[in-house]
Amino acid sequence: MAVDLTALLVTAAGGRTVPMYGAQLVYPVAGLLIMYAVFKYPTTAQHRSERLRLGLDAAIVLVGVATRRPFSVLPYGASAAAFGLLVIVVGPDLDWRRWGVLAGTGVLLALVTTRQLTALRENGHLLARNRLLTEQLQHQAWHDELTDLANRAYLGRHVEEAIQRYTTTGADTALLLIDLDGFKAVNDTLGHEVGDRLLCEIADRLVSVAHEGVVCRLGGDEFVVLIERRPAGPLADRLVRAVAAPAVIGAHTTRVGASIGVAYISHSPTGIVDLLRRADAAMYAVKSAGKNNWRLSEPERVSAS
Repeated sequence: MAVDLTALLVTAAGGRTVPMYGAQLVYPVAGLLIMYAVFKYPTTAQHRSERLRLGLDAAIVLVGVATRRPFSVLPYGASAAAFGLLVIVVGPDLDWRRWGVLAGTGVLLALVTTRQLTALRENGHLLARNRLLTEQLQHQAWHDELTDLANRAYLGRHVEEAIQRYTTTGADTALLLIDLDGFKAVNDTLGHEVGDRLLCEIADRLVSVAHEGVVCRLGGDEFVVLIERRPAGPLADRLVRAVAAPAVIGAHTTRVGASIGVAYISHSPTGIVDLLRRADAAMYAVKSAGKNNWRLSEPERVSAS
């Protein structure tokens, strides 16, 4: 009760609620005051059983401090129990004026408790909305807006982790750079809407085939797949076949191909720029040789000085 009255005074004076550390200081004082009143004025509690009941209630208030957690209703329950037992113990000896004061105190206690619980519930809803917004922003920062695949920033983080893993454990990772053959013609003749839907269809196929790896969209019609500890050749064959299958977009049946360049981190573990450069060179070699295939980049040779 003392805590709630203190909260009411602070709210009325400054427009702010009692901070948590303030409540942790005032609750023990409230419990001690109750115990002091009971044993200081025995005329209000003649029987030992009544003193014991009120003393136990004071102990509940004190224990409430030790077990108090954010958004806990235990302190308010302890205050209500303390007030109820106080009415039971001292009520028979009060005249009507003191009963009025006690009733007014009870009303204030109920109002303050209701306000505090409402504020805690509202704060809980606000925190939940903030967490959801934070998760959405994080997702947008790491994923492509059109296909919902991982983006270039996400790829860079995973490549750095793969390089660190290769340096420490020797576990290799392959990067497969995929460029769609014939996509520009589809996009120019059928429109950007059909082109966007085709990109989403291809993205779904890549995820379905390379579910054991990380699939990213670099931009435009370029995609990347990272695969760890497995030969990249069989996966590249499956990706070429999956992309080459006809795609029905609305009333149109479209067909594109995939030229894939493969580069291993073990060939030159210097960073994502070099890894993409080597995969890009292998991919353009595929395009020059007829497209719709894949090729492994050659390890870089270190020239003798």
